[in-house]
Amino acid sequence: MPEGTTYDDGTHQGADLEVAAWTAILDAMEAAADHAEALLGKPDHGHRGDWTPAGVPGPLPLQLQERALLLGDRQEDLVRRLEEARMSTQRQLNAVSSVPGVGEASAAVYLDITG
Repeated sequence: MPEGTTYDDGTHQGADLEVAAWTAILDAMEAAADHAEALLGKPDHGHRGDWTPAGVPGPLPLQLQERALLLGDRQEDLVRRLEEARMSTQRQLNAVSSVPGVGEASAAVYLDITG
């Protein structure tokens, strides 16, 4: 079909491509949220790498609006939870660093065995 064709149900071919592109973007963002949630439950899960935004193919299709809004709410909750985890870790680091000798470079020790 040539680009710009209208289907019998009134939908447009370009709209199908736009929905597919936005679906892929939302899938990637949801996978990143899944990874962040996994990190909260298992801190040694590892680094996933930097996120690169996809090229936006146009306005968000109306049929994906609810999904995008739910994802936004989920991301805001994750930001809050990750900040709480960061603050908890900072408190633990502060407590450990208050112990004398922890975190300081060790001094050389010489033992006189000929003595």
